[in-house]
Amino acid sequence: MSGTWTDNMYMIFAAVLIRPSPTLQPLFLQVEEDFSQMGFFERMNAEGPMKFSCRQIAQRALTNKRMCITLQEPSTVKGHVYSQPDGLSVVAITTKSYPDRVATVVLSRIMQAFRQVYQGPSFPTITRDLTFKYPAVTAVFQQYIDPKKGDKLTKIQTDLDETQDILVKAMDDLLERGEKLDNLIEQSNDLSTTSKAFMRQAESMNSCC
Repeated sequence: MSGTWTDNMYMIFAAVLIRPSPTLQPLFLQVEEDFSQMGFFERMNAEGPMKFSCRQIAQRALTNKRMCITLQEPSTVKGHVYSQPDGLSVVAITTKSYPDRVATVVLSRIMQAFRQVYQGPSFPTITRDLTFKYPAVTAVFQQYIDPKKGDKLTKIQTDLDETQDILVKAMDDLLERGEKLDNLIEQSNDLSTTSKAFMRQAESMNSCC
């Protein structure tokens, strides 16, 4: 691969989350990540913003809709989410060039793999982030880090109905009336002080342009 990691088609992060009730924020059940293409300092601060974005996206996902979420500039990534009626969601963070069609397949396959192997507590009783590491879920993520590799396996197998109905939304459009992204950043426990400062700076640059 040439250029920086942002130039490549690359799945960076994927997570399975549960929202036990509409009044609670989504909680992590399993996280998969690959920061290997990033530089050293980027890797050090990558996990917090990824978790923050996943949690915010899952909280605002529309049930039974596969969505592509464009994040605010100067973001170099985008989000993808699939949420089901019982509150279970899968969120993936990819570079902007990663094909939405392939991301949609990943969401569905991670959801299916997780449900098949899950042996944890009843979803409504979960009160904190958990750290399951089911190999079946990890295998799906690793297969699709590079979409060119995974896409060969999906061209024939993928049902057209599964990939053509993708709702594209901007993150700002998902915020409720009166909500501001910088306030959510300040309140987040996913972000370190350094990550919060970086994201505030990016938000400030965006508002000035």
